[in-house]
Amino acid sequence: MTENQREVLRSLYLLRDRDQGVTPMNFGGSDGSHHSATASRLADKGLVDKCYAGQGWGEPRSNYFRARGSCFYRISETGIRALETNEAQRLDPESPPSQHSERTT
Repeated sequence: MTENQREVLRSLYLLRDRDQGVTPMNFGGSDGSHHSATASRLADKGLVDKCYAGQGWGEPRSNYFRARGSCFYRISETGIRALETNEAQRLDPESPPSQHSERTT
């Protein structure tokens, strides 16, 4: 898990009581930041639920144009388990090193 993915999952975990979901601006995003793209990639992996404005959770995207900021995200149960597992591995000095190197910036 990359640091950006961990950051987004942690933020969505802290905001998990919001059933309607949150926009990237609610979890640290700004114009040109990684938050929307990272959340979308996490949704593709099933770690985050993604909802388009005006549609329900799990409904497919309609074909008409959507304005920026029209997606809402929330952490999924799978995402919660993945985050908890990842955090436990990071805190356990006996765990094997991650396959991906950590960013130092």
